Amino acid sequence: MGGVSSEREISLKSGKAIYEALSDSGVNAVALDVQTQETDKIKAFIQEAQIDSAFIALHGTFGEDGQIQSLLEQMDILYTGSGVKASQMAINKVAAQECFKQHNMSVPRNFHLGQADGQVEWESAIESLGGYPVVVKPALEGSSIGVHIVDDAVSFREAVADAGKYGDQILVEQYIQGREFTVSLLDRKPLPVIEICPPEHFFDFDSKYSSAKTRYIVPAKISPILAATLQSIALKAYRLLGCADFGRVDLMVDKDLNHYVLEVNTIPGFTASSLLPKAAAETGLSFNQLCLKILEIAYGTKKEKKDQSFNI
Repeated sequence: MGGVSSEREISLKSGKAIYEALSDSGVNAVALDVQTQETDKIKAFIQEAQIDSAFIALHGTFGEDGQIQSLLEQMDILYTGSGVKASQMAINKVAAQECFKQHNMSVPRNFHLGQADGQVEWESAIESLGGYPVVVKPALEGSSIGVHIVDDAVSFREAVADAGKYGDQILVEQYIQGREFTVSLLDRKPLPVIEICPPEHFFDFDSKYSSAKTRYIVPAKISPILAATLQSIALKAYRLLGCADFGRVDLMVDKDLNHYVLEVNTIPGFTASSLLPKAAAETGLSFNQLCLKILEIAYGTKKEKKDQSFNI
């Protein structure tokens, strides 16, 4: 847990909750606060702890981008969640959305740019999205960090500058006016749909982690047909990227019931307000049971892959 990304504090909260849940369930657990990206130091840190499996609660860079997964594979340590390639794909919003489009999944119209791209280029690109408002977001960040909804050219330049603090790749999307939903997945199965009702016009960082005014409707009060459709879309997105064990897919539905995939989270939050635990609770799984089940799923899927590799 922890890490050095912009999501460090959230990761510490997730990690603490998971550590307590596993310990309460009788697991011999240790909480490892990663405070560097230097591979040799992290390797030594892990080796000193003498763990045989890792429950990854590192959000953002180094946790969700395949780096820690690659390191753990080199050390032959079992870990929870998606593998290296799936993690790399999911965290990169540009790559993920291209993948979805290639498989005829609906995503907001978008383009991506670098901070060096000229004003003429992005002005014509915004026109192709239907004009303002548009959504500006870093391509490689989570927790809505650096995300802005902008209504004019001045705000757009400011948003690009802010998003650029988190990396050179920036995604600009058509703004979808509608309702926001999320579908968590556990052991390759979708959990009940949740509707997110933030106090402002989108589910930003404060709405996720600081605001008591954000409402979560669990399960979402929608028709069984729409619920099943969103679950099916989420499962398809999750599978297309090659995700494993658990995850969460965020979606929008407009007034005409058109649906759009926003992103796939391979390591969603495990804080008190987090959505995967809320969805799991709706199926009867307590937080402690959820954490234990994720660990058990990891043992099963990773062992199955290892056994298959020996049979080839």
